[in-house]
Amino acid sequence: MEKKQRQKTILLMIISAAGGAALTYAGLTLGGYGAADNSGFSIMEECREIIAESGDPDFDDIAAVNGYLKAGGDDYTVYIGDDEQSEINQLINEINKSGTAVSSGFSVGISDSGAILLTDVQEDMAAYRSGLRAGDEITAINGGGVADDFLNTAKLIMGKQDTAAELTVLRDGSTLNITFTRDNEPQRGMTWEMLGNAGYIHIESFSTFTEGYFDTALEELSAAEGFVIDLRGSTGGQTDIAIACADKFVGDNYVTQTSFKGEETVLTTETDGEEITKPVVVLMNSETYSASEIVAALLKQGTGCTLVGERTFGKGIYQVEKHLEKHGNSGILHYTAGTYTVGDWECYNGIGIEPDEYIEMDHGLIRTDDDVQLSRALELIG
Repeated sequence: MEKKQRQKTILLMIISAAGGAALTYAGLTLGGYGAADNSGFSIMEECREIIAESGDPDFDDIAAVNGYLKAGGDDYTVYIGDDEQSEINQLINEINKSGTAVSSGFSVGISDSGAILLTDVQEDMAAYRSGLRAGDEITAINGGGVADDFLNTAKLIMGKQDTAAELTVLRDGSTLNITFTRDNEPQRGMTWEMLGNAGYIHIESFSTFTEGYFDTALEELSAAEGFVIDLRGSTGGQTDIAIACADKFVGDNYVTQTSFKGEETVLTTETDGEEITKPVVVLMNSETYSASEIVAALLKQGTGCTLVGERTFGKGIYQVEKHLEKHGNSGILHYTAGTYTVGDWECYNGIGIEPDEYIEMDHGLIRTDDDVQLSRALELIG
C-alpha cells in the first residue's frame, strides 16, 4: 500500500532545555538592546547590573532568559546555551532517541561534574540487567574520561546490538566497573491485536519505523471487521510518518504548514484505490498530541470515523531553530515558527479536537477491564 510521490517533512521536536553553567549577561540575547526603542529591555539590563553588583552571585542567566521567553506565552520557545552547551544538549537528545537507549531502557543527562548522568533505567531491560541504575554517573567509557571530552566520549555509549562497553560508574561515592551489553533492536512503539471482531492498534508515537509496523499490523489484522486506532497518550512525532499512516485509510486530503511569515508547505494524502474502507473508531484523550492529532483529523475527514474519548491536547504548531549571531551572542533559539491545519478545518492549536462521543476516564484505566472508552469503541465496531 505504498503511496507514490508523497511529499515529506519532519516536524522538529523540542530539544530538552539547556542546563549547565550560566552565561554572563553580555553573552545573552538581552545584551545590546538597552535602547529607548524598547524600555522593557532597558529595565531588564539595569536590574541585571544591580544583581551583578550586589545581588545573588548564583543568579542563573539562562533560567532568566527562558523565564522571559516563557512569559511570552509560548512554552515551546527556549534558549539553548552557548555553542558548546548546545552541542552537548543535542548529543544528549541524540543519545536518548537512539536505538541503544530506547532498546536498552535508559536515558541520560549531564551531571554537575560533566559525567553522563543516568536519569532513568528501566527494570528488566539491557541497561538494568548489566547492573546500571538511575542516578549512576558514568565517568569513563572504554577507559576514556567523559568529563575531559564529553562530546566525543559520551557518544561511545551507543553501539550495535550485543556489543559491549566498559563503563566506570560512580554510585553513592563508590566507583564501580560495569560491562554494559547493548540492546539495539528497534522498538515498535506500537501494539496490535484482535479484540473480538475489531483490529486494535495502539500507537505511542510516529517515528522512523512506525509506518512499516503499521503495515504489518494491518496485514495481520486483515480479517477484522473494523479498526480501533488508539491514540491515547500518543506524543506525536514525525509528521510525514503520521500522514503516511493515515493515508492507508483516506483519499485525497492535505495538511498545511503555515509559517508566521505566511509561507506554506502542503503535505498530501492521495487516492490510489487501495484505501481501507472498513469502519474506524479513533480513541483519544488530553494526552493525544501534535502529529497524533493530525492523524485523528485526517481519519475523521477522510473516513467519517467516530472519535471517542476526550478532547485532544491541542498542539497545532511547529518549532524551528536559529543560531544567535548578533551582538556577540551564541547559542540557539528554539522557537515556534508557525501552525498546522488539516484539510479545511481551522487550526486546533490551544483548542484541541473534540470527540464525537465524549467519555471521560482516568488515564490509568487504559487497557484495563474498566477501560470504558475502549469498550465503547468495540461496541461501535460491532
